Amino acid sequence: MAAASGPISSYKSLVEYLRQLSLSHVNVQQFTFGQISDIDIETNNQYPVKYPLVALVPQPSTMYEFGKVEFTFYLSVQDITTYDLQVKEDQLNTTFMILQDLLSRIRQTTWQEVDVKLNVPVVATPFVESGFNLLSGWSAEVTFEVKNGFNNCDNSFIE
Repeated sequence: MAAASGPISSYKSLVEYLRQLSLSHVNVQQFTFGQISDIDIETNNQYPVKYPLVALVPQPSTMYEFGKVEFTFYLSVQDITTYDLQVKEDQLNTTFMILQDLLSRIRQTTWQEVDVKLNVPVVATPFVESGFNLLSGWSAEVTFEVKNGFNNCDNSFIE
C-alpha cells in the first residue's frame, strides 16, 4: 500500500497520497495532476507521457463545520487508443480494473491506517478516442472526506 506521510488533512497531502497510491499500482506508468488538455504527447518531447496514465483533475470542494472537508476530483485512468476493436476492449477492461483497484484500496483502508474516506457510490464513465491524443479509459467523479481544522482553534491568525 502507498505510504501516507502523516495525517491527510490538506489538499496537498490528499493529492500526494493519491499520487503515491496510483504509482504503486503495477500497471500504472504515470500520474498527472491538472487538466486533461495539458497532456499532449505530440508536442511534449522533453517529458514523454507514459501509459496507462492516472490523471487527477481538481473540482469544487466543500467545507463543513466541525472539521470536515470534502475534496472532489475527476479521477481518470487512460491509455492510447488504437483502431483495433479487440485492443480497445482490452484497454477499457484494463483501465476499468485499475480504477476499481485504486478506489477499492481507498475504500477498504480504515481511518486508523489513512485518515481519508471515499464517498460512495462512485459512477465511472467510459470514454473512447477522446481528446487530441485519442485516449480511451474511464473517468469518475470522486469525493474524499478528510478531517480538517475548519474552526477557530486550528486557524493561522496571530491573535
